Amino acid sequence: MKKRIDFFTVVMDELFDVERKVLWLIIPLFVLFLLTGYSITRLVIIPKSISLYLHFTVCSFLAALILIHVLGRARNALARVEIKGKFIDLLLLVIGVVILILLLYMEFK
Repeated sequence: MKKRIDFFTVVMDELFDVERKVLWLIIPLFVLFLLTGYSITRLVIIPKSISLYLHFTVCSFLAALILIHVLGRARNALARVEIKGKFIDLLLLVIGVVILILLLYMEFK
């Protein structure tokens, strides 16, 4: 008997597999975020004006990438305890989109 594969399941699996790749983007951005924050307050590694600009610019991207990573890990953790399905995937996707919209609103307000 063939297992039925529908479009939604394939898209959600691909979407949440992206979070593994996102982790590799989070690491250098987090290091840059720490360096620019430290340059603002203490040791001047980068000029203060550039540090402020980079710090607040990186903050938005870092928050969005961490959101993607956390939602992907939440999906995997829920699947481990047999809480899975289209409803859970859709719920996590809606939560992610709402939080992302709030982040964008705060950034560009």
